[in-house]
Amino acid sequence: QFQILQDITSHISGDIDLNVLFEMVLEGIHRGLEMDRTLFMLLGSDKKSLNEKISFGWQKNPDAVKMRILDNDSNGNLLFHALNKQESIWMNPKQDAALYTKQIENYFGRNECFIFSILVENKPIGLIYCDRAFSKGALTAEDFSIARQFANQARIGLTLYRIKTK
Repeated sequence: QFQILQDITSHISGDIDLNVLFEMVLEGIHRGLEMDRTLFMLLGSDKKSLNEKISFGWQKNPDAVKMRILDNDSNGNLLFHALNKQESIWMNPKQDAALYTKQIENYFGRNECFIFSILVENKPIGLIYCDRAFSKGALTAEDFSIARQFANQARIGLTLYRIKTK
């Protein structure tokens, strides 16, 4: 974990490649915390869809269509709830059952997870999702804290990138 955080810090100190940055962050969460699945999704230009950008651990064909979650559930869904909260959240299907809509179940199942909103100038542009869907390992407060550190590195890198490219 520490080595990956150092690599991310080194990367954002120089010329930032956003794809490399988010791959490093996701890999840090995925491998460093032994998550089964880790995902970065970008908010579509229509602000009504989240589109898979980078994922680790999904058991699907590499040529499979990328995930796309629509904001069309009448009472919201897990991902748009997190995106609109604009903060890091720890979700549990037993406590937050209504947010695990049919659409969410089809792509993600009903798993405890962490979700981290990614913001630019206080506006959400995407999110990071991770879980232990296959191993069914418990998520801990320490896991949440460490994963949030990785997500914060993505936010810092994105902010620095925007400053450097203005």
